[in-house]
Amino acid sequence: MAKIKLPSYIKEGHGRMDDAVIITRGDKSFMKIYKKYDRGSSPKQVEVRNAFTTIVADWSYLEGIVSDAWDMSNDDPYVSGYNAFLGENLSRRRDGEVLMLCPGMGEEILMNFTAEPGTVAGEVICRFAEAEPGCHVTFFVRRVTEPGVKAPVTRHDGGADTASPYTMTGLEHGAEYHIYAVVTDRAYEESSTISASVAAVSVAG
Repeated sequence: MAKIKLPSYIKEGHGRMDDAVIITRGDKSFMKIYKKYDRGSSPKQVEVRNAFTTIVADWSYLEGIVSDAWDMSNDDPYVSGYNAFLGENLSRRRDGEVLMLCPGMGEEILMNFTAEPGTVAGEVICRFAEAEPGCHVTFFVRRVTEPGVKAPVTRHDGGADTASPYTMTGLEHGAEYHIYAVVTDRAYEESSTISASVAAVSVAG
């Protein structure tokens, strides 16, 4: 780092000038070479960045009681639900696995959950052991994408006493989906308890 003397009418210097940076400490000014921060581009670094990009996008679609459950999932008051979600799922997304979409808060999980292509284009049929009387089943769907490509997480409400099988429509014919299901005590927007998520993978009919 080179020491420089500024003209008398300039009291101090700082900031970048072309490929150099001027720093003033006390009554002395210094110049150092500017080096742009290298975020790295190894295959592993790219994988992590791609996974992070899509996980952050996924979180933006998870509102209401799912985000509340993540907020309540950690005893550490300094760890937010957002950070807990990222910490749990970053490696899962990097490895192409289904996520832990919801950690649960007071309801039993939906048992024997499976998904398969429907007989009509754009359909997926979900099967499961029916939940306790009066409970609601809510499904979340995300299309499987290339690394780093964001995709919306859509919600499908099965209603009270959701019957099995449940058919989802309007999906992209032939596309692969990660499908999640949770049980809530009431309609999703009004619920106060929720189960941990279960997941299945299926191509849309």
